[in-house]
Amino acid sequence: MIKKATEYILSRLFPPVCPFCECVVEGTKSAVCEDCLQQLPFIEAPRCAKCGKALKSVEDGICADCREGVHLFSEGRALWKYEGNVAASILRFKYHDQKNYAPVYAEWMVRCLGDWIRSLQIDLMVPVPVHKKRLKERSYNQAQLLAEEMGRRMDIPVYADLLYRWKNTAPQKNLSAFARMRNLQDAFAVRGDALKNRRVLVIDDIYTTGVTIDAASCALRAHGAQAVYFAALASGGM
Repeated sequence: MIKKATEYILSRLFPPVCPFCECVVEGTKSAVCEDCLQQLPFIEAPRCAKCGKALKSVEDGICADCREGVHLFSEGRALWKYEGNVAASILRFKYHDQKNYAPVYAEWMVRCLGDWIRSLQIDLMVPVPVHKKRLKERSYNQAQLLAEEMGRRMDIPVYADLLYRWKNTAPQKNLSAFARMRNLQDAFAVRGDALKNRRVLVIDDIYTTGVTIDAASCALRAHGAQAVYFAALASGGM
């Protein structure tokens, strides 16, 4: 009774806000307003068989990035195209302390990608880590928040400290594809020996060229992971 009363008072003082347009969404069970829900750029078939990016036609099979290089992950999916309100929302989540977006994102990730994730027979989830210096500046790792919310909903353990970033690399967003690869070379390391013959799902916010996921996959596979997959909130080009 006390818990319900507290939740009601908090909901009146701090009503839920749509993470895409920042409008109050009172009177609805969804945390996303109807207008935004109709416009969200969900990635649907046809999609790249490797990284899950949206394709123009089913005949393409895989995207240009995956045709040009060999990825170290087995397969991946993203929920939305990285554009418009989705891009703006993720940037607020990542850089402007909007940690309250994590449960909303996770709910949609599980709703749309849950069946695919379950089919992979994942043993554990691992968030893409940030360097300790950047973590101190931001106070949180957005990928970890997302992974923990997804893990709770899917009953999959999240190993937040297993993979770590020991190199304080430059931000990827302003780098060319080659510079991204050089930037993340040997950037990740693994603690402990929990990976042997385990199937791992790496969680990140944005997938672009796959360099970050490849670097993480390299470290995870070197420590015994049987297979590495990824799931991201959004994907897009450079």
